[in-house]
Amino acid sequence: MPNLPISQLSASSALDGTELLVNVQGGVTKKQTVQDTLNADLPITSSGITLSGDIVPSTPQGSTLGSVDRPFAELYLQSGSISIESDTPGDPSAIISNVSGNLEISVGGMLLIESGSSFTSPTGSFDQLSADLQENYIWIGDSNNRNIETPVSSLPGYFPFNYGLFSQTGSSSPISGSTHISGSLIGGGVGTLSVPANGFTKGDAYQATFSGVVNAENNKTLEITVKAGDVVLADTGVISMPGITGDKRWRMDIDFSIREVGGTGTAEIATAGTIQFRTDSSGDVITEIFSDVNDTTFDTTISNTLTVEAEWGSGPSDLSNIYSKLFTLLKTY
Repeated sequence: MPNLPISQLSASSALDGTELLVNVQGGVTKKQTVQDTLNADLPITSSGITLSGDIVPSTPQGSTLGSVDRPFAELYLQSGSISIESDTPGDPSAIISNVSGNLEISVGGMLLIESGSSFTSPTGSFDQLSADLQENYIWIGDSNNRNIETPVSSLPGYFPFNYGLFSQTGSSSPISGSTHISGSLIGGGVGTLSVPANGFTKGDAYQATFSGVVNAENNKTLEITVKAGDVVLADTGVISMPGITGDKRWRMDIDFSIREVGGTGTAEIATAGTIQFRTDSSGDVITEIFSDVNDTTFDTTISNTLTVEAEWGSGPSDLSNIYSKLFTLLKTY
């Protein structure tokens, strides 16, 4: 074959890697295959690389993108393009997406691990917390269904947290001794006084705090009843009131503890409280203590709404009245 310049040689067909190339190594002319050239462990320095195809390692988990001491400065990836594969073949992938600027991770389950403690959600991906933490629920599901309402307390690794449920923003309506009809000591406010069906967990604890104004004729009777809907949880009993005039202050604290959950006859709730009145007699303060356990008519499988009612004893009276100016309900455990 005559000596020809490269430009006059025939074009190669599709390469299979066995074709020979020439190089000069240590002043000696040598040969190597195209595949040898591609396999050479040589650094590639370039101001930029533009690809029209895929980059795939020759073996599973056989290559690394960047390193600990040489990480990439930035990565720009299409939403939904990050697929984190399982170490177990056949297990579902975890997909990371950008949804309206929010990070969405669609997975078959989630495990958050911290030294000394961990939290696992084996059923599906987290979507949202409900109702500004006024209910103990999150919604869990897979990438196609995030509508399973699940009590937070049923999740493995659950830790209890405390938060406000209700805060009264105005005074309750005065309950007069001339009406002899029970009335609510709870005024309007923000939050909720209800726990949904199956929303209680054994060990849940709550605290209610009241403060307000009272006037009472000497020996006029007053009874305050604490209820979940129509179910009586506890009451003060009939209190023979001392003489109280001039809009004196009163305060009541009530604690609740869920001892068992279930239907009537199984569920148990313990209720205990104190109520204090400042009297006309040198500003003395009298204190009444009350408590009870309802293990017969309380039911956690239905919705429960807290009510607190006051009722004066019989006999005409326009001087006795009571109302609250402050009321808060907290979940304490």
